[in-house]
Amino acid sequence: LNSKAFVILTLLVVVVTGVLMSVPRIQEALDNRDGGSENPSDIETRSKYFGLINQSNYDIESIHEKFTAALPTYEVSILNQTQQEAESLVEQHEYEYILILDSQSHYTLIAGSIGMQDQVPYIVSNIMVVEFRTFLLTEQGLEGEQASNILYSNMQTSIIEMGKNQRNAFFYTYAMVFLLYFAVILYGQMVAASVASEKSSRAMEVLITTVSPVKMMFGKVLGTGTAALTQLSLIVGSGVLFYNLNTEYWGSNDVIRSIFDIPPKLMVISFILFMLGFFLYAFIYAAIGSLVSRVEDVNSNSLPITFFWIAAFMITMISMTSGRMDSTLIKVSSYFPLTAPMALLARVSMTDMPAFEIIIAMSLLFLSTIGVGYLAATIYRMGVLLYGNPPKLRGIIKLLRNR
Repeated sequence: LNSKAFVILTLLVVVVTGVLMSVPRIQEALDNRDGGSENPSDIETRSKYFGLINQSNYDIESIHEKFTAALPTYEVSILNQTQQEAESLVEQHEYEYILILDSQSHYTLIAGSIGMQDQVPYIVSNIMVVEFRTFLLTEQGLEGEQASNILYSNMQTSIIEMGKNQRNAFFYTYAMVFLLYFAVILYGQMVAASVASEKSSRAMEVLITTVSPVKMMFGKVLGTGTAALTQLSLIVGSGVLFYNLNTEYWGSNDVIRSIFDIPPKLMVISFILFMLGFFLYAFIYAAIGSLVSRVEDVNSNSLPITFFWIAAFMITMISMTSGRMDSTLIKVSSYFPLTAPMALLARVSMTDMPAFEIIIAMSLLFLSTIGVGYLAATIYRMGVLLYGNPPKLRGIIKLLRNR
Protein backbone atom coordinates (compact mmCIF):
# COMPACT_ATOMS: atom_id res chain seq x y z
CA LEU A 1 0.00 0.00 0.00
CA ASN A 2 2.93 2.34 0.62
CA SER A 3 4.36 1.69 -2.85
CA LYS A 4 4.27 4.81 -4.97
CA ALA A 5 3.65 2.75 -8.10
CA PHE A 6 0.69 1.02 -6.42
CA VAL A 7 -0.87 4.31 -5.33
CA ILE A 8 -0.37 5.97 -8.74
CA LEU A 9 -1.71 2.95 -10.60
CA THR A 10 -4.79 2.75 -8.35
CA LEU A 11 -5.54 6.45 -8.78
CA LEU A 12 -5.00 6.15 -12.53
CA VAL A 13 -7.46 3.26 -12.79
CA VAL A 14 -10.04 5.19 -10.73
CA VAL A 15 -9.65 8.28 -12.92
CA VAL A 16 -9.84 6.28 -16.17
CA THR A 17 -12.90 4.41 -14.89
CA GLY A 18 -14.58 7.68 -13.99
CA VAL A 19 -13.83 9.16 -17.40
CA LEU A 20 -15.06 6.09 -19.27
CA MET A 21 -18.28 5.92 -17.29
CA SER A 22 -18.82 9.62 -18.00
CA VAL A 23 -18.38 9.34 -21.76
CA PRO A 24 -22.08 10.08 -22.55
CA ARG A 25 -21.93 13.18 -20.35
CA ILE A 26 -18.68 14.26 -22.01
CA GLN A 27 -20.21 13.70 -25.44
CA GLU A 28 -23.16 15.93 -24.56
CA ALA A 29 -20.83 18.63 -23.17
CA LEU A 30 -18.65 18.59 -26.30
CA ASP A 31 -21.63 18.60 -28.64
CA ASN A 32 -23.27 21.50 -26.78
CA ARG A 33 -21.58 24.25 -28.78
CA ASP A 34 -23.55 27.05 -27.11
CA GLY A 35 -22.18 26.17 -23.69
CA GLY A 36 -25.65 26.27 -22.13
CA SER A 37 -27.27 23.84 -19.74
CA GLU A 38 -29.50 22.11 -22.25
CA ASN A 39 -31.10 18.76 -21.82
CA PRO A 40 -30.06 15.89 -24.14
CA SER A 41 -33.61 15.85 -25.52
CA ASP A 42 -33.26 19.52 -26.52
CA ILE A 43 -30.04 18.79 -28.41
CA GLU A 44 -31.65 15.85 -30.21
CA THR A 45 -34.45 18.10 -31.61
CA ARG A 46 -32.12 20.26 -33.67
CA SER A 47 -31.80 19.95 -37.42
CA LYS A 48 -34.04 16.90 -37.72
CA TYR A 49 -36.50 16.93 -40.57
CA PHE A 50 -39.05 14.39 -41.78
CA GLY A 51 -40.77 14.89 -45.15
CA LEU A 52 -44.05 13.52 -46.51
CA ILE A 53 -44.83 13.19 -50.23
CA ASN A 54 -48.34 12.01 -51.11
CA GLN A 55 -48.93 10.24 -54.42
CA SER A 56 -51.93 8.25 -53.15
CA ASN A 57 -55.51 8.87 -52.03
CA TYR A 58 -54.63 9.09 -48.33
CA ASP A 59 -55.61 12.19 -46.36
CA ILE A 60 -52.13 13.73 -46.11
CA GLU A 61 -53.18 16.25 -43.46
CA SER A 62 -54.37 13.45 -41.16
CA ILE A 63 -51.15 11.48 -41.72
CA HIS A 64 -49.11 14.64 -41.12
CA GLU A 65 -50.77 15.06 -37.72
CA LYS A 66 -50.06 11.47 -36.75
CA PHE A 67 -46.38 11.65 -37.69
CA THR A 68 -46.00 14.99 -35.91
CA ALA A 69 -47.33 13.37 -32.73
CA ALA A 70 -45.31 10.18 -33.15
CA LEU A 71 -42.02 11.96 -33.97
CA PRO A 72 -41.72 14.79 -31.44
CA THR A 73 -37.99 15.27 -32.14
CA TYR A 74 -38.60 15.83 -35.88
CA GLU A 75 -40.07 18.72 -37.82
CA VAL A 76 -42.57 17.02 -40.14
CA SER A 77 -43.45 18.82 -43.36
CA ILE A 78 -45.40 18.05 -46.55
CA LEU A 79 -43.34 18.16 -49.76
CA ASN A 80 -44.12 18.11 -53.49
CA GLN A 81 -40.78 16.84 -54.85
CA THR A 82 -40.24 13.83 -57.08
CA GLN A 83 -38.53 10.72 -55.72
CA GLN A 84 -35.24 11.69 -57.35
CA GLU A 85 -35.42 15.16 -55.80
CA ALA A 86 -36.32 13.63 -52.44
CA GLU A 87 -33.29 11.31 -52.58
CA SER A 88 -31.12 14.33 -53.30
CA LEU A 89 -32.52 16.17 -50.26
CA VAL A 90 -31.68 13.24 -48.00
CA GLU A 91 -28.27 12.73 -49.55
CA GLN A 92 -27.48 16.41 -48.92
CA HIS A 93 -28.57 15.96 -45.26
CA GLU A 94 -31.41 18.48 -45.57
CA TYR A 95 -33.84 15.76 -44.43
CA GLU A 96 -33.17 12.70 -42.28
CA TYR A 97 -36.18 10.83 -43.72
CA ILE A 98 -38.67 11.38 -46.54
CA LEU A 99 -41.74 9.13 -46.77
CA ILE A 100 -43.33 8.75 -50.21
CA LEU A 101 -46.87 7.36 -50.25
CA ASP A 102 -46.74 5.68 -53.66
CA SER A 103 -50.23 4.18 -53.46
CA GLN A 104 -52.75 2.97 -50.90
CA SER A 105 -50.76 -0.26 -50.42
CA HIS A 106 -47.15 0.82 -50.88
CA TYR A 107 -44.79 3.43 -49.49
CA THR A 108 -41.12 4.23 -49.97
CA LEU A 109 -39.01 5.48 -47.08
CA ILE A 110 -35.85 7.36 -48.09
CA ALA A 111 -33.47 7.29 -45.14
CA GLY A 112 -30.14 8.85 -44.30
CA SER A 113 -27.85 7.05 -41.86
CA ILE A 114 -29.95 4.78 -39.64
CA GLY A 115 -28.60 4.81 -36.09
CA MET A 116 -28.35 1.88 -33.71
CA GLN A 117 -31.30 3.13 -31.64
CA ASP A 118 -33.23 4.80 -34.45
CA GLN A 119 -36.91 3.81 -34.19
CA VAL A 120 -38.21 5.89 -37.12
CA PRO A 121 -38.54 2.97 -39.61
CA TYR A 122 -40.59 1.02 -37.04
CA ILE A 123 -42.79 4.04 -36.26
CA VAL A 124 -43.39 4.61 -39.98
CA SER A 125 -44.30 0.96 -40.47
CA ASN A 126 -46.74 0.92 -37.56
CA ILE A 127 -48.53 4.11 -38.61
CA MET A 128 -48.83 3.13 -42.26
CA VAL A 129 -50.03 -0.40 -41.51
CA VAL A 130 -52.85 1.05 -39.41
CA GLU A 131 -53.69 3.52 -42.19
CA PHE A 132 -53.69 0.78 -44.79
CA ARG A 133 -55.93 -1.53 -42.77
CA THR A 134 -58.27 1.31 -41.91
CA PHE A 135 -58.52 2.18 -45.61
CA LEU A 136 -59.40 -1.39 -46.54
CA LEU A 137 -62.06 -1.66 -43.86
CA THR A 138 -63.55 1.70 -44.76
CA GLU A 139 -63.62 1.04 -48.49
CA GLN A 140 -65.06 -2.45 -48.30
CA GLY A 141 -67.14 -2.22 -45.13
CA LEU A 142 -66.28 -5.77 -44.17
CA GLU A 143 -66.96 -7.35 -40.82
CA GLY A 144 -66.24 -10.55 -38.96
CA GLU A 145 -63.68 -12.96 -40.38
CA GLN A 146 -63.08 -10.87 -43.49
CA ALA A 147 -62.33 -7.80 -41.42
CA SER A 148 -60.01 -9.84 -39.21
CA ASN A 149 -58.09 -11.05 -42.24
CA ILE A 150 -57.70 -7.47 -43.42
CA LEU A 151 -56.38 -6.34 -40.03
CA TYR A 152 -53.53 -8.83 -40.36
CA SER A 153 -52.58 -7.78 -43.88
CA ASN A 154 -49.41 -5.73 -44.48
CA MET A 155 -48.29 -3.05 -46.89
CA GLN A 156 -45.43 -3.54 -49.28
CA THR A 157 -42.38 -1.60 -48.17
CA SER A 158 -39.29 -0.18 -49.87
CA ILE A 159 -36.52 1.54 -47.95
CA ILE A 160 -33.88 3.46 -49.88
CA GLU A 161 -30.83 4.07 -47.70
CA MET A 162 -28.77 7.06 -48.79
CA GLY A 163 -26.32 6.61 -45.88
CA LYS A 164 -24.93 3.70 -43.90
CA ASN A 165 -27.15 1.52 -41.75
CA GLN A 166 -25.43 1.31 -38.37
CA ARG A 167 -27.39 -1.79 -37.40
CA ASN A 168 -26.14 -3.71 -40.41
CA ALA A 169 -22.55 -2.54 -39.91
CA PHE A 170 -22.43 -3.03 -36.14
CA PHE A 171 -21.48 -6.68 -35.91
CA TYR A 172 -18.64 -6.81 -38.43
CA THR A 173 -17.33 -3.50 -37.05
CA TYR A 174 -17.40 -4.95 -33.55
CA ALA A 175 -15.55 -8.06 -34.76
CA MET A 176 -12.81 -5.99 -36.43
CA VAL A 177 -12.44 -3.62 -33.46
CA PHE A 178 -12.20 -6.52 -31.01
CA LEU A 179 -9.66 -8.31 -33.23
CA LEU A 180 -7.49 -5.18 -33.33
CA TYR A 181 -7.80 -4.74 -29.57
CA PHE A 182 -6.85 -8.37 -28.95
CA ALA A 183 -3.87 -8.24 -31.34
CA VAL A 184 -2.32 -5.12 -29.80
CA ILE A 185 -2.75 -6.33 -26.21
CA LEU A 186 -1.43 -9.84 -26.86
CA TYR A 187 1.32 -9.32 -29.42
CA GLY A 188 2.43 -5.94 -28.07
CA GLN A 189 3.14 -7.57 -24.73
CA MET A 190 5.01 -10.32 -26.57
CA VAL A 191 7.30 -7.73 -28.18
CA ALA A 192 8.07 -6.10 -24.83
CA ALA A 193 8.61 -9.45 -23.09
CA SER A 194 10.92 -10.67 -25.86
CA VAL A 195 13.13 -7.57 -25.62
CA ALA A 196 13.23 -7.76 -21.81
CA SER A 197 14.06 -11.48 -22.00
CA GLU A 198 17.12 -10.79 -24.15
CA LYS A 199 18.31 -8.20 -21.64
CA SER A 200 17.86 -10.50 -18.66
CA SER A 201 19.98 -13.20 -20.32
CA ARG A 202 22.72 -10.66 -21.13
CA ALA A 203 22.53 -11.82 -24.74
CA MET A 204 22.10 -8.20 -25.68
CA GLU A 205 25.70 -7.42 -24.75
CA VAL A 206 26.89 -9.83 -27.42
CA LEU A 207 24.30 -8.85 -30.04
CA ILE A 208 24.80 -5.13 -29.62
CA THR A 209 28.45 -5.36 -30.74
CA THR A 210 27.54 -6.85 -34.12
CA VAL A 211 24.07 -5.55 -34.95
CA SER A 212 22.73 -1.99 -34.98
CA PRO A 213 20.24 -1.43 -32.12
CA VAL A 214 17.84 0.27 -34.53
CA LYS A 215 17.90 -2.73 -36.88
CA MET A 216 17.44 -5.04 -33.89
CA MET A 217 14.35 -3.19 -32.70
CA PHE A 218 12.74 -2.93 -36.12
CA GLY A 219 13.61 -6.58 -36.77
CA LYS A 220 12.00 -7.57 -33.46
CA VAL A 221 8.82 -5.61 -34.19
CA LEU A 222 8.57 -6.70 -37.84
CA GLY A 223 9.29 -10.32 -36.93
CA THR A 224 6.66 -10.42 -34.21
CA GLY A 225 4.26 -8.49 -36.46
CA THR A 226 4.71 -11.01 -39.26
CA ALA A 227 4.09 -13.88 -36.85
CA ALA A 228 1.02 -12.11 -35.45
CA LEU A 229 -0.46 -11.38 -38.87
CA THR A 230 0.22 -14.94 -40.00
CA GLN A 231 -1.54 -16.36 -36.98
CA LEU A 232 -4.48 -13.98 -37.23
CA SER A 233 -4.77 -14.57 -40.98
CA LEU A 234 -5.00 -18.32 -40.39
CA ILE A 235 -7.61 -17.85 -37.67
CA VAL A 236 -9.75 -15.39 -39.63
CA GLY A 237 -9.24 -17.26 -42.90
CA SER A 238 -10.36 -20.53 -41.32
CA GLY A 239 -13.41 -18.76 -39.92
CA VAL A 240 -14.36 -17.46 -43.36
CA LEU A 241 -13.69 -20.84 -44.97
CA PHE A 242 -15.78 -22.84 -42.53
CA TYR A 243 -18.55 -20.25 -42.60
CA ASN A 244 -18.79 -20.56 -46.38
CA LEU A 245 -18.79 -24.35 -46.09
CA ASN A 246 -21.62 -24.25 -43.56
CA THR A 247 -23.62 -21.23 -44.74
CA GLU A 248 -26.81 -23.21 -45.28
CA TYR A 249 -26.69 -24.52 -41.71
CA TRP A 250 -26.62 -21.03 -40.22
CA GLY A 251 -30.04 -20.42 -41.71
CA SER A 252 -31.40 -16.98 -40.85
CA ASN A 253 -28.77 -16.12 -38.24
CA ASP A 254 -28.41 -12.44 -39.13
CA VAL A 255 -25.66 -11.83 -36.55
CA ILE A 256 -23.26 -14.41 -37.97
CA ARG A 257 -24.06 -13.48 -41.56
CA SER A 258 -23.47 -9.77 -40.93
CA ILE A 259 -20.05 -10.45 -39.37
CA PHE A 260 -18.82 -11.95 -42.65
CA ASP A 261 -20.70 -9.49 -44.88
CA ILE A 262 -17.90 -6.89 -44.98
CA PRO A 263 -17.65 -4.59 -48.03
CA PRO A 264 -14.34 -5.03 -49.95
CA LYS A 265 -13.49 -1.31 -49.66
CA LEU A 266 -13.88 -1.50 -45.90
CA MET A 267 -11.68 -4.60 -45.79
CA VAL A 268 -8.81 -2.67 -47.43
CA ILE A 269 -9.17 0.31 -45.07
CA SER A 270 -9.45 -2.01 -42.07
CA PHE A 271 -6.26 -3.83 -43.05
CA ILE A 272 -4.34 -0.54 -43.35
CA LEU A 273 -5.64 0.70 -39.98
CA PHE A 274 -4.88 -2.68 -38.42
CA MET A 275 -1.28 -2.54 -39.64
CA LEU A 276 -0.71 1.05 -38.55
CA GLY A 277 -2.35 0.56 -35.15
CA PHE A 278 -0.47 -2.65 -34.47
CA PHE A 279 2.97 -1.29 -35.36
CA LEU A 280 2.36 2.01 -33.55
CA TYR A 281 1.80 0.18 -30.28
CA ALA A 282 4.40 -2.50 -31.03
CA PHE A 283 7.10 0.19 -31.29
CA ILE A 284 6.00 1.64 -27.95
CA TYR A 285 6.00 -1.80 -26.29
CA ALA A 286 9.49 -2.49 -27.70
CA ALA A 287 10.76 0.76 -26.15
CA ILE A 288 9.18 -0.19 -22.82
CA GLY A 289 10.75 -3.66 -22.97
CA SER A 290 14.20 -2.11 -23.52
CA LEU A 291 13.88 -0.05 -20.33
CA VAL A 292 13.18 -2.92 -17.91
CA SER A 293 15.69 -5.46 -16.66
CA ARG A 294 13.31 -8.32 -15.87
CA VAL A 295 10.43 -9.86 -17.78
CA GLU A 296 8.35 -9.60 -14.60
CA ASP A 297 8.51 -5.80 -14.82
CA VAL A 298 7.05 -5.62 -18.32
CA ASN A 299 3.38 -5.74 -17.29
CA SER A 300 3.62 -3.04 -14.62
CA ASN A 301 5.66 -0.68 -16.79
CA SER A 302 3.41 -1.13 -19.84
CA LEU A 303 0.17 -0.51 -17.95
CA PRO A 304 -0.07 3.23 -18.77
CA ILE A 305 0.07 2.62 -22.53
CA THR A 306 -2.27 -0.36 -22.12
CA PHE A 307 -4.77 1.90 -20.40
CA PHE A 308 -4.69 4.23 -23.40
CA TRP A 309 -5.59 1.30 -25.62
CA ILE A 310 -8.36 0.14 -23.27
CA ALA A 311 -9.71 3.69 -23.19
CA ALA A 312 -9.74 3.76 -26.99
CA PHE A 313 -11.67 0.49 -27.01
CA MET A 314 -14.21 1.72 -24.46
CA ILE A 315 -14.77 5.07 -26.22
CA THR A 316 -15.29 3.27 -29.51
CA MET A 317 -17.65 0.66 -28.08
CA ILE A 318 -19.73 3.20 -26.17
CA SER A 319 -20.08 5.30 -29.32
CA MET A 320 -21.02 2.24 -31.39
CA THR A 321 -23.64 0.91 -28.98
CA SER A 322 -25.18 4.35 -28.42
CA GLY A 323 -25.28 5.07 -32.16
CA ARG A 324 -23.54 8.43 -31.67
CA MET A 325 -20.77 7.91 -34.20
CA ASP A 326 -20.65 11.60 -35.15
CA SER A 327 -20.12 12.96 -31.65
CA THR A 328 -17.22 15.33 -31.01
CA LEU A 329 -15.52 12.77 -28.76
CA ILE A 330 -15.30 10.01 -31.37
CA LYS A 331 -14.31 12.53 -34.04
CA VAL A 332 -11.40 13.82 -31.93
CA SER A 333 -10.44 10.23 -31.06
CA SER A 334 -10.20 9.36 -34.77
CA TYR A 335 -7.40 11.93 -35.19
CA PHE A 336 -5.46 11.26 -31.95
CA PRO A 337 -2.80 8.62 -32.82
CA LEU A 338 -3.25 6.39 -29.74
CA THR A 339 -7.02 6.09 -30.25
CA ALA A 340 -7.26 6.61 -34.02
CA PRO A 341 -6.90 2.96 -35.17
CA MET A 342 -10.10 1.91 -33.41
CA ALA A 343 -12.10 5.13 -33.57
CA LEU A 344 -11.35 5.71 -37.25
CA LEU A 345 -12.14 2.09 -38.09
CA ALA A 346 -15.54 2.39 -36.42
CA ARG A 347 -16.34 5.74 -38.05
CA VAL A 348 -15.43 4.51 -41.53
CA SER A 349 -17.56 1.39 -41.03
CA MET A 350 -20.66 2.95 -39.50
CA THR A 351 -20.84 6.51 -40.85
CA ASP A 352 -20.59 8.35 -44.16
CA MET A 353 -17.20 9.84 -43.32
CA PRO A 354 -15.96 12.19 -46.08
CA ALA A 355 -13.03 10.87 -48.10
CA PHE A 356 -10.81 13.85 -47.28
CA GLU A 357 -11.29 13.26 -43.54
CA ILE A 358 -10.32 9.61 -43.96
CA ILE A 359 -7.19 10.61 -45.89
CA ILE A 360 -6.19 13.23 -43.30
CA ALA A 361 -6.77 10.92 -40.32
CA MET A 362 -4.91 8.00 -41.92
CA SER A 363 -2.04 10.28 -42.98
CA LEU A 364 -1.69 11.57 -39.41
CA LEU A 365 -1.71 8.01 -38.12
CA PHE A 366 0.89 6.94 -40.70
CA LEU A 367 3.21 9.84 -39.87
CA SER A 368 2.72 9.22 -36.14
CA THR A 369 3.63 5.55 -36.57
CA ILE A 370 6.85 6.48 -38.37
CA GLY A 371 7.67 9.14 -35.77
CA VAL A 372 6.98 6.80 -32.85
CA GLY A 373 9.08 4.14 -34.56
CA TYR A 374 12.16 6.36 -34.73
CA LEU A 375 11.59 7.68 -31.20
CA ALA A 376 11.22 4.11 -29.93
CA ALA A 377 14.42 3.16 -31.76
CA THR A 378 16.27 5.97 -29.96
CA ILE A 379 14.94 4.84 -26.58
CA TYR A 380 15.75 1.23 -27.46
CA ARG A 381 19.35 2.11 -28.36
CA MET A 382 19.84 3.79 -24.97
CA GLY A 383 17.80 1.32 -22.94
CA VAL A 384 19.10 -2.07 -24.05
CA LEU A 385 22.26 -1.71 -21.96
CA LEU A 386 20.55 -0.15 -18.94
CA TYR A 387 20.15 -2.46 -15.96
CA GLY A 388 18.65 -2.02 -12.53
CA ASN A 389 15.47 -0.04 -11.91
CA PRO A 390 13.87 1.30 -15.11
CA PRO A 391 14.25 5.08 -15.54
CA LYS A 392 11.33 7.37 -14.80
CA LEU A 393 9.70 9.53 -17.47
CA ARG A 394 11.87 12.49 -16.47
CA GLY A 395 14.97 10.34 -16.82
CA ILE A 396 13.90 9.14 -20.27
CA ILE A 397 13.37 12.72 -21.45
CA LYS A 398 16.81 13.65 -20.08
CA LEU A 399 18.40 10.73 -21.93
CA LEU A 400 16.72 11.76 -25.18
CA ARG A 401 17.99 15.33 -24.79
CA ASN A 402 21.56 14.18 -24.12
CA ARG A 403 21.74 11.51 -26.79
